[in-house]
Amino acid sequence: PFRQSFATNFSSFSALLTLIGFLSPHKTSGMELIWSLALLVVSAIGLALSAELIGRSATALEKVYGQGFVGGLLIGLMSTMPETAVVTFSAYYSNYQVAVGSSMGGNMMLFTLGVGIIGLAYLSRYRKELVISTEYSVERDYLLIATIALLLLIPYSKLDRLSGALLIVIYVAYLVNRIRRSRRGEGEKGTGLRRAGLEMLVGFLLGLSSSPFFSIAVNDLAQGIDVSPLILSLVIAPLATDMDTILTSLNLIRRDESGGSVSILGLIGSKIENVTILLGLIGAVSPSPVVVDPLNLVILVATNSAALFILWDRTLGRAESLALIMFYVVLVVVTVIEG
Repeated sequence: PFRQSFATNFSSFSALLTLIGFLSPHKTSGMELIWSLALLVVSAIGLALSAELIGRSATALEKVYGQGFVGGLLIGLMSTMPETAVVTFSAYYSNYQVAVGSSMGGNMMLFTLGVGIIGLAYLSRYRKELVISTEYSVERDYLLIATIALLLLIPYSKLDRLSGALLIVIYVAYLVNRIRRSRRGEGEKGTGLRRAGLEMLVGFLLGLSSSPFFSIAVNDLAQGIDVSPLILSLVIAPLATDMDTILTSLNLIRRDESGGSVSILGLIGSKIENVTILLGLIGAVSPSPVVVDPLNLVILVATNSAALFILWDRTLGRAESLALIMFYVVLVVVTVIEG
């Protein structure tokens, strides 16, 4: 049960692709492997260009609108679009378990491996620990509130209109407070600001269109060389799904010291949305209560709590980054053993 729960959460985007018929179950031929490799290269270039455009525009925009608004809100919303698409399609096809898995899955990897990679990349680039902007207090507080709500949801173990409404209210409150408490800076305005906004929009659309094809190519290549389904669902699929988020974070760090803080704010902002409004909408639109495996919620609360504990003082150094990466490795190893 533990392996099944963990794997289901981690294979959300691949589950959507299978649901709508993009992935085929047959054995991959030599020509298909070549095609998948070409698709991988082209989509990877698209993701890299997307990360470059978003990183460059975010660096300019955050100097005017602040890290909280640009990171927590704009990048957060853009980062969660793949999961939003999964939930939308899955709800349309009444596959609510896939929708639940996609809402939860990204948090488990990005709050462990993702944050760890950001911390180590920042340390490697600037030779010091990452210090998150004081604006992070908004994301921290609402991630804590969302985690408490999920903890209370464990004995209830279902999404319905009542629990859905509660989760939606949490996200609306976060949205209002994030906009109200965002700090404005004195960066370039006028033409430069409009250009940055256009670059962010183009980068977002490029990433949104490239990400599904990257995930398809990685999945097909892994199946073609007989990678274990368990490794595929636990490691390869989630990395492929969230590669755009990771690349954008690394690009932000490369460009400016503030990029590390913006990356953390964007990551947490997107995952607040995942576990509040996306789960809430599932409960709101489902004609009957959607049963949620309590183990899924326990794992989700554990990963959220680990990120909250390590980032509580707004610093992220080598020890904390390695601890989060090891936590991810332990989860995978335990899952494999249980499987």
